[in-house]
Amino acid sequence: MSDWNEQFGALVEQVRGDLVAVVLGQRARFPSTDALVRRSEETAAALLTKGPAYFSGFEEVHNELCVAVLILEASNSPCTKLEYEPAEGLCSQRFDFSAAFQARPTAWVEVKTIHPGRIDSWEQYERLGRDSRFPDNATLYFEKQWLGGELFHKYFAARAKLLAYTIETEDKVERCLTDAERRRVFLVFFSNGFDWHVDHLE
Repeated sequence: MSDWNEQFGALVEQVRGDLVAVVLGQRARFPSTDALVRRSEETAAALLTKGPAYFSGFEEVHNELCVAVLILEASNSPCTKLEYEPAEGLCSQRFDFSAAFQARPTAWVEVKTIHPGRIDSWEQYERLGRDSRFPDNATLYFEKQWLGGELFHKYFAARAKLLAYTIETEDKVERCLTDAERRRVFLVFFSNGFDWHVDHLE
């Protein structure tokens, strides 16, 4: 067994114990549990058999599991029914979750993971600097020999994804939800604190 397989195997088991076990115990309120768990197991199998290139898929489902557990364990306004990729709506596209509550309107939730690839964008960084595309009140300084191109790509791509995901979700809201359903829509972003940090949203 390779080192990465052993490392990821421990991670998969931790996710099963900390997250999958929780949602499996909530079938009464989360009838589509099996669909999310099945996707988790499929991405875990791909990661363990095919390697690190498949980590992003596993990470995305891990983050969906985190959101499901967060909703199910919320005590201030208990969720009465949680659905994964519900079929309801005005179009074929689906939200990641819908959550029903006794005293609140149904919430629609999209879960997005910010994990830019390792791409050297040094030439783009230099070109944007030459073209004065950075604002006067901000300083963005990288050294080429210290992975400057990769670090710039992470910052640039992460911000671009935030915008793209927001526009995509707003479009889905307009096309797929009724006026009443649009009252509570949440876009949840996940990252590891390095590829993207909330401070970078300035």
